Parts: sequence; C-alpha cells; structure tokens
Amino acid sequence: MTKRQSYFWFGLFAFGTISFTLVQDNFRPNYDGQNEIIKYLLGIAPNYFAGLGLSSFFIAMFTHINTTSKKPSSSVWLNSKVQITSVLISVIGLSLWEYLQTYSTRGYFDWHDLVWTILGASTFYLIWFVINRQTKNEK
Repeated sequence: MTKRQSYFWFGLFAFGTISFTLVQDNFRPNYDGQNEIIKYLLGIAPNYFAGLGLSSFFIAMFTHINTTSKKPSSSVWLNSKVQITSVLISVIGLSLWEYLQTYSTRGYFDWHDLVWTILGASTFYLIWFVINRQTKNEK
C-alpha cells in the first residue's frame, strides 16, 4: 500500500467519524420533523458511518504498522487479507457494543443498527476492492 492510499483510508476514517458525530450529536437531536424516513435514516446513519470509518481506520493502522515496522508481520491476516481482518474487527466490536446497550440506560439494542453497521463495513470492502483492482491494473 502506498502512502497515498494510506492517506485515503485515514481520510475515509475521518469522514466516517465526522459524519457519525454530526448525525449523533447535532442532526438527530435537533430534528423536529415528522418524516418517518428521515427519523429512520438519522437513527441508523451513525451505525453505517461507524462501520465504514472503523474499517478504514484498522486497514490504515495495520498497513502503516506493517510497513514501518523493522520486522513486518508474516501473518496473512495482516498482509494479503488485511481488509477482511479490518471488517471483522469492526463488525464484531460494533456488534458487541450494540448488544451491551441492552444493559445500559443510555441506549437500546436494535437489529436495524446491526444491519446498517454491516452495510457500512460492506461499503468499505467495496471501496477497498475497487481501489485494489485499479491499483493492480495500473501495474
């Protein structure tokens, strides 16, 4: 992975984090309308952006650590399958967080949130696939 690609993944992580925060802290609490579709989208959007952004964060971090380390990892899960590792860690972590909300007074478990977390991580994987394919075609 090139430096340019690393910057792209960190940028996608920043986009996901900023979008998550804006929806969670600003748009959703201040929406007073009665449109059910907008309410639904404001409810699931943070999960989508978290799935997208967190997967981007992990791929950027793993590849950065692997390329700057004196002894790079020989694990296939941190090299050729790093995108799968990033998605799995993100989806499992965010799903556990969703489940733990059943024991919290601040949030509640929602299947829609899980589905949209997976869709966000799937969007990351699709972007990774397209970028990786283009990079291979350029060589």
